[in-house]
Amino acid sequence: MDFTSLSDRQFNDFRDRISNLQSQAPASVQDDWGVLGSTLDKVKTLLNSAGVSFDDLRALKHHQAPSGNVNLARLQKIAPRLQALGSDNRLTTAKNAITKSAQSACNISLH
Repeated sequence: MDFTSLSDRQFNDFRDRISNLQSQAPASVQDDWGVLGSTLDKVKTLLNSAGVSFDDLRALKHHQAPSGNVNLARLQKIAPRLQALGSDNRLTTAKNAITKSAQSACNISLH
């Protein structure tokens, strides 16, 4: 997952939607929605630990200095952990199950 294009507001909206979808999802994919939600929570926690917001990530992506007290050394330290979260097999499995469920139950393509 690429979080560098999300603003703080968009992330918070996205996280709220994931919680709502998890509570309304069929039982067969509720845990998968939970994996997605907990991954998002971990990303947010890691960013907070470095004093980085999603708005800061967007700025960095566009080669602009982030605002506030961003700890660049800490950001460099957490970068591998952020990448690992995005490529975690549990997340991939959850995304695949959610995509398959949306297609079969609702005829919605999430690609």
